[in-house]
Amino acid sequence: MERTGLTFTGGQEISIGDIADAAGQLTADEFLEFLRRIVQAGKGARLETLLQAITIEQTRSLFEDPVATAIVERVARSHPFTRWLDDMGIPRTAATRANLMAWWDIFIVMASEAGYRGRGQINDTSQSTNLWHATGALAEKMGRNPAAYRYLPNLLVNHPEEVGRKLGEIVDPTAFIEILVGEAMEDMRRSPVFLGAFSTVTEVGADPTVEEALYSTSLALKRG
Repeated sequence: MERTGLTFTGGQEISIGDIADAAGQLTADEFLEFLRRIVQAGKGARLETLLQAITIEQTRSLFEDPVATAIVERVARSHPFTRWLDDMGIPRTAATRANLMAWWDIFIVMASEAGYRGRGQINDTSQSTNLWHATGALAEKMGRNPAAYRYLPNLLVNHPEEVGRKLGEIVDPTAFIEILVGEAMEDMRRSPVFLGAFSTVTEVGADPTVEEALYSTSLALKRG
């Protein structure tokens, strides 16, 4: 179902349809003048907030795109979390949240090298938090259950410092993976192959399951 608006933390609702209708009544010059007056009136921060909200609301899941899904699944098969742990000499039974975050940073690079050109990164110059833009579906879900995300405001889901800090606090495995990947679990479940890359408990020769991925993540979060 196509969303027409998104309610952010604090009750602010952004309706892309309303914005588009309003902008459609202005010429390009009139719209630029409108923006200038907002900035001159000292409302630039509010405009920036609006643009951030629009970006989030308009960002769709990569799992809606078969080509993008195929790319990340290829990387998931070739470079799962267990391979990173083995390469780093870390026992699978000792994996931590910090290890998951370090592996995911490599995963993003590998996906880009494999041809994924989708959601862009929230801080592609950072050496510590290098994540994809979050989707509107995730932001909407965060607004319904803020406690699971350690009260990270959904309007800040693309702020690398805030996201990085909350990734160090979240204890729910589903919420952790969602914030790390920037996707709602309901969308990621379309690709068991992708989620299976998080598993550290799958038996040799077996295909990892979503449940194993969540269980493995829960163990890593408990270890610190």
